[in-house]
Amino acid sequence: MASNSKKSPASKTNIEALFAQADKDQKALQRDYKNASEKNSKITSSRDVKPESKSKGKPCKPPAASGSKPKPKPGNNISSEIEKKEYFDSEGTLVEKTMQLAKWIRESNYCIMFTGAGLSTSTGIPDFRSGMNTVLPTGPGIWERKAKGVQLPSQKKKTLSVLQAIPSPSHMAIVKLQEEGLVKFVVSQNTDGLHRRSGLDPAFLAELHGNTNMEKCIKCGMKYMRDFRTRTSREVHNHLTGRHCDDLHCGGHLVDSIINFNEDLPEDELEKDRAYVSILQLIYLGI
Repeated sequence: MASNSKKSPASKTNIEALFAQADKDQKALQRDYKNASEKNSKITSSRDVKPESKSKGKPCKPPAASGSKPKPKPGNNISSEIEKKEYFDSEGTLVEKTMQLAKWIRESNYCIMFTGAGLSTSTGIPDFRSGMNTVLPTGPGIWERKAKGVQLPSQKKKTLSVLQAIPSPSHMAIVKLQEEGLVKFVVSQNTDGLHRRSGLDPAFLAELHGNTNMEKCIKCGMKYMRDFRTRTSREVHNHLTGRHCDDLHCGGHLVDSIINFNEDLPEDELEKDRAYVSILQLIYLGI
């Protein structure tokens, strides 16, 4: 179980030193990005650790021209090639960092996890911004492909639909950590629903961008978990699914729970998030 004891001055000093080093490293990376010439920058497949297989080691390249090429679309991809560069730790460094992370979680007073698209790429769900030369078997990010006007042949993409994907060992590790009291809360930007399917208690989860399997009644607020994708509209800001609340006394319209750009985050999920973050802040301040 997580320790609730006060951190010693020496321990606080060590943590402050680690954060100071992390801040220094981040600023160094930002300087690299700022000073790099985007015209001459080029992603290469060289890395410190060799991939497990040849297929993973090969960069994803656009398919040979055949017929009309899709027209590039403006999107939310990362425009700077230097910022898409992927970094790899040696096996020894990775083990060291993993042990340090485990130590921090074990000794923490109040651990909150924040997850994003990278957590689900190992399940076959592609992310959004990975560059054309990514080593991920899911290939370049969705927004990256749209921005480049590239469609990868089916044999190049090792992807699954959200409904086919199953929770990864990382998802299950988070469940175990929460059950043991080591992780107090999980905040997620993912819409794939894998946290819920992993068995994580929804009371300890805030899905800030919604859940592809959930729809809710705009009249009474009742939520319904489905075994299918609830979103049906092709209009960005139209969330009506065409279904109605099962409560005979309500019968309100149901809407999907997906949050699109320029839409407010769900207030109920934010309230759960704020409550746990406030507790974390009080602990940090020693109150």
